Amino acid sequence: MNKNSELEIFKLYKRLAELLGDEEAIADLNILLEQHSELFVGKKQSYNLIKRLIEQK
Repeated sequence: MNKNSELEIFKLYKRLAELLGDEEAIADLNILLEQHSELFVGKKQSYNLIKRLIEQK
């Protein structure tokens, strides 16, 4: 995770990329944290969760 950036780019696995029509997804970790503070302790936790979800096949 880049601590100087608020946006993170995630590389999607093949099937998800086919469904979404793109190989990458961009997430604003600050917005996720603000809108879902009940789910995340910090930006690193939200980053790790997204990373785990998109790597599942």
